[in-house]
Amino acid sequence: MWRTKNTNMKASIVTILMLLTTAFSTKAQDSARRHKLLPDHLKVQFAGGIGFLSVGAGYSNKKDKLEGDLWYGYVPKGVGGVEIHSASVKLTWHPVKKKEWRSYEMRPLSVGVLVSYTFGKQYFLFSPKNYPYSYYNFPTALHGGGFIGGRIDKKLKGSKKLGIYYELGTNDRELVSYASNPGALSPLDIVNLAIGAKLTL
Repeated sequence: MWRTKNTNMKASIVTILMLLTTAFSTKAQDSARRHKLLPDHLKVQFAGGIGFLSVGAGYSNKKDKLEGDLWYGYVPKGVGGVEIHSASVKLTWHPVKKKEWRSYEMRPLSVGVLVSYTFGKQYFLFSPKNYPYSYYNFPTALHGGGFIGGRIDKKLKGSKKLGIYYELGTNDRELVSYASNPGALSPLDIVNLAIGAKLTL
């Protein structure tokens, strides 16, 4: 009888240990999955065609040569005449190898594209019925663009970095306006400047 109780106790202990191991293993896997879903970096940007002030988060590939970001942009009424909210997607590529000096890294060249959507009843994807056909050549809520720039990063503890960057960009409407009125507009008239900061997590 004692042996039976002892055997049952050992079996119970083994079962409990197995359940605890499975629980911790599952928890670790869930934590790893959640970690993979977290963004690689955070950004804040002033101007640049996606908002007076914008905040973004995104992911980079292993070699940090390609970045994809989702942005929220805001233009206060005092700046734009009306309050504007927008969402943008940006893709940035660093075609040139980074230069390293002590605790600094420099990305001398960045090129990219973006798509931005502006929220609000006064903006639309398709021309309203009360306007003649092709009255607006572009949807007022959606536009695409491109940019070129560069970035310098300061290495922090671990794998963290804090960088500042600039971008010179334009969008589809500005390019068409320039192509239609080359005598009235100069290249500088259709270029916007963005200044931003990036925190690599």
